[in-house]
Amino acid sequence: MDTRIQGHLDIPLNSTGQWQALKARALAGEPPSIIYASDLQRAHATGQAVADATGAPLVAEPGLRERSFGQLEGRTLPRSKPSCSSRRAAGASATRTLPPKAARA
Repeated sequence: MDTRIQGHLDIPLNSTGQWQALKARALAGEPPSIIYASDLQRAHATGQAVADATGAPLVAEPGLRERSFGQLEGRTLPRSKPSCSSRRAAGASATRTLPPKAARA
């Protein structure tokens, strides 16, 4: 399994995600009245698959995006560890430090 940090990285849905989204046909017996999904590709594609299977409208909502992880986005966990540990070694608090260029709420 690839333990990649996604955040706001806008990547397409992979084959596993596509397969999972197609399972939404099971909802056809009790369709939702509306579907909300992030506006990022992978979440929107999943929401669209559910919408197609159920007939419910899909609303893209940017507020449902995952947390931004700045420069760590797209990296795998093992590749990210040296960056994080070097920051701790430089005296940064691991509990209070945000990744570089991360969105701040």
